Amino acid sequence: MSDSVFAQFTADDDQFAVALLVQPAINAALVHNRVPLIRHLTLVNRGTEPLSGVTLTLELLGPAGALTEPWHRSLTAPLRPGASTGFDDFRDVSPDGALLYRTDEAFPVDYRLTVAAAGKELHLVAPSRVLAHNEWFNSPALYDSLAAFVQPNTRAVEAVLRSAAQILLARTGSGSLQGYQDGSERAALIAGAVYEALRHLEITYQTLPASFENSGQKVRTTAAVLEGRLGNCLDLSVTYAACLEAAGLHPLIFISEGHAFGGFLLEEERLGSAAVTETNLLISMVDSGRAVPVELTRIGPGAQSATFTEAVRVGLGHFRGEGHRLQGVVDVHLAHRSGIRPLPSADELVTPAPVDAQTDTDTVAASLDLPPGVAAAKVRQLAEEGDEVAPPSDGSPARIQQWRKSLLDLSLRNPLLNLPKRGRGLDLHVPAGALALLDDLIHDGRQVHVIPQDDISHVHELAGARRAQDLDAEILTRELRTDRRVYGAVTEARYKTVMRTLQREARTLEQETGGNYLYLTIGTLVHTKTTGGEAYAPLFLLPVRIEGGAGRRPYAMVIDGTEVASPNYCLIEWLRVKHSVRIPELEQPVLDEHGIDIAKTLAAINTGLVDNRLNYRIDETASLRLLQFSTFQMWRDLGDHWPRFMENRSSGISSSPPAPPSTTRPGRNTRPRWLSTKPSCTCRSPPTDRRCRPS
Repeated sequence: MSDSVFAQFTADDDQFAVALLVQPAINAALVHNRVPLIRHLTLVNRGTEPLSGVTLTLELLGPAGALTEPWHRSLTAPLRPGASTGFDDFRDVSPDGALLYRTDEAFPVDYRLTVAAAGKELHLVAPSRVLAHNEWFNSPALYDSLAAFVQPNTRAVEAVLRSAAQILLARTGSGSLQGYQDGSERAALIAGAVYEALRHLEITYQTLPASFENSGQKVRTTAAVLEGRLGNCLDLSVTYAACLEAAGLHPLIFISEGHAFGGFLLEEERLGSAAVTETNLLISMVDSGRAVPVELTRIGPGAQSATFTEAVRVGLGHFRGEGHRLQGVVDVHLAHRSGIRPLPSADELVTPAPVDAQTDTDTVAASLDLPPGVAAAKVRQLAEEGDEVAPPSDGSPARIQQWRKSLLDLSLRNPLLNLPKRGRGLDLHVPAGALALLDDLIHDGRQVHVIPQDDISHVHELAGARRAQDLDAEILTRELRTDRRVYGAVTEARYKTVMRTLQREARTLEQETGGNYLYLTIGTLVHTKTTGGEAYAPLFLLPVRIEGGAGRRPYAMVIDGTEVASPNYCLIEWLRVKHSVRIPELEQPVLDEHGIDIAKTLAAINTGLVDNRLNYRIDETASLRLLQFSTFQMWRDLGDHWPRFMENRSSGISSSPPAPPSTTRPGRNTRPRWLSTKPSCTCRSPPTDRRCRPS
């Protein structure tokens, strides 16, 4: 346990100074798992003379008297002036477990420390409290202690599993609850059946207190939830976790600001630790499909009741735009395996009515499938369909590849590693799950109209919407698919100015340099700057042109040429240099008949981030950007024209890379000057400085 969760109390006089680190509250779950109440005691001699015969006595006193036997220590040697000594062994200071287990309401206690020497005494009183037996202290340092409230081996859980087995039997022909033995698809069906068995019990959802962070929160046992048909989000998450673990799965409990919800690992694996608090890593775990979140507040009766498929969809919503509210996740199975023991259960047998597969048609018919968007399931499905397009290879020599790497700027001044949120460009509002559709339309050569964000219908305005971001994602996706319209982050008042300026600057740059610098960025890796802010690095780049705009016609973007979007090679090299990480699907994205297979590629990149424990995340975003950087342009030209370069330099090659020309830069469709068939000098290496550069 981190020292940060302990409270420190101090006292001093002209002879002593003492400091005592104690738990913020005495918690049955922590005592049950042998977490000491006291972390450390420090004693300092503040006087000018050595002190002999020093004794220390520590007591834990409640309203009815002592909760433990007094703790006594004596110093065997004199304590020199200015010297200090410390004590860490407080295993004997532990209240009786039976007392804690029968405590239904919190009550105050005091730690009382007495230090005596040379006829003088120093007293320190540290107030604390004993929590109720079923009370959990919500603090990031204690997240993993939540697993102590998950009791998978109770008879109440067995009753739920019997109902889940009947649902599975009716749906799949097998009622086996075999965990991961038959693969992740069966594991997801088991999780769905457990959810539906609980939903059949019509458990009423009760809201949490307005604020339960850094405070005690009572957690109902599974038996209490099932018997009373009542539970808040934390109760329901613990109950669902207990049932999943008993069924052989690895449950998760997600904790966010003022809320908790359940989930599970899609495959038989573990997180890096029992409690994970890195927000971006949590998002990547879900986006990669390795962790499946399940919202449990709609498990009750009535119109708001949701099937398992819908519960997962709502759970995924916690990771779409609200990532800042996430605080942590508990790997319950790992916590139990690591030694956090479930609290003893005194629950009597509670037997929910089994689901009758013949008569309860609503429960049996309820969907147990994962919704679209759970990446790992989608990757496997697509992989089984096969026919992946082989990645192209330019076949360039190793030295050419080495030179190309040297042309990439790996500082955050490079917009490919730190895309400016303002500047020459326009963010596009791509609805959740529609990045693949936008990629397909553009790669197919279709015009996609860019519309101002407030150009919405009057009906939507009357419904309270003010901009595209307020509309349902399905509406926006339908517009993109049917009308080929995507909304830009610009108002109608500024739309013409912004789009005309972007179009004009792109044309001017092309006329001056011969190259097109306007790109559609596809996908974003969000990483953290040393200053603490977030930096945005595009994953893939596709050259596009802006057309239209005459009269009242909207502006549109269309692919420039027949290329497939290129990976962000600066990002690839940055990950390799900074973290020694290479993600194959970032370097060579999975292709389909249109262009990049977004679902497979982003899922694989997310998996790579999780496997390497990088606290980064992938956002499914897109933007139009003018990116003017000569090193990347030369990097690309060297890749496009290396055979001609090798032909010109066939008599020998130096180890130095080519340097950018001093005036103009070659474009995509022009031959670089330094690749001229008639070099103006007789040197046998690419130009490296102004003294040796072809004219």
